[in-house]
Amino acid sequence: MLSGIIQNEVVIYSVREGALIGVELLDKELTELALPEGIIKIKEHAFFGLNAVKKIILPNSLVAIESDAFAFLEGLEEIAFSPNIKRIGARAFIKCVKLKQAIFASGLEEIGANAFTECSSLELVYIPQTVKRVGEYLFLKCPILEIECQAQKLPILWSRDWNKFVRPVKWGVNR
Repeated sequence: MLSGIIQNEVVIYSVREGALIGVELLDKELTELALPEGIIKIKEHAFFGLNAVKKIILPNSLVAIESDAFAFLEGLEEIAFSPNIKRIGARAFIKCVKLKQAIFASGLEEIGANAFTECSSLELVYIPQTVKRVGEYLFLKCPILEIECQAQKLPILWSRDWNKFVRPVKWGVNR
């Protein structure tokens, strides 16, 4: 299992037992990050303070994004979600005010409460049918958001307050 410090000429990744616990930019002007393969989990606040980063590409090995992992990344505009992610923790993307969309691949099973709260530029989210659990207030203060769901109707284990502020939802959408 991947552990230790992974460094290249522009970034240092701190990894413990496959979990990314911290990122340090050596090039403070860097705006795009491609995380290395072998990372299976992103821990809380792993990206704290990296507001210059605009795009993050997640590795195919990634299966979980923990609570607050990308919280308050005010510069983040785009994230390429890997197809193997099963779980996104509570507040994982809270206040990523420039994030424009979140398109999840089939296989995602759970999205935690407030995962995208105050992502005020979020325009589109696609939720595949494999998502069985969704926490409350998922899109609080996302005023321009449209939601597409592969499911035909509200799944039974989703919080009844998942879309409390009634953002438009299109059910039965396939991507």
